[in-house]
Amino acid sequence: MPSWVARIDRPRRELQEIVSGQTVGPAVVMLAFDELGSDALVQAITTNVASWITLYNSEAAYQADNLRPVNQDPEPGSGVVADVRFPTLGGGVLRLAPGTSYSNAEVPAQNRMLARLRVEQTGLVTPVLAIDAVVLVD
Repeated sequence: MPSWVARIDRPRRELQEIVSGQTVGPAVVMLAFDELGSDALVQAITTNVASWITLYNSEAAYQADNLRPVNQDPEPGSGVVADVRFPTLGGGVLRLAPGTSYSNAEVPAQNRMLARLRVEQTGLVTPVLAIDAVVLVD
């Protein structure tokens, strides 16, 4: 019997914002976005802190990327969806180029995209990370 993926009636725009707990920077925070479906087009990433943000398509990709230096590009096919930097205090908004797609690589597929937020600011901060996406499959 052929395998198929149920799709939604039509793509929808979704903005998910996660407010992390207070942390003392520099720090690394793991976040899980669970409202962006299993397949989506990432439109924009927003944060309120100076940071590096890396998005992943699976837990395995997140773990495998643990030791990669932040200034080294990820390997093609490594499961890194995006690797972006917000160098200024207060973060900002980055609108991604069309075609920045995400597809969960877990088996079975999950409605989850993991993010590693590397806070570069020093002192006490409450990181906020938001992803604006067009969800294609729930």
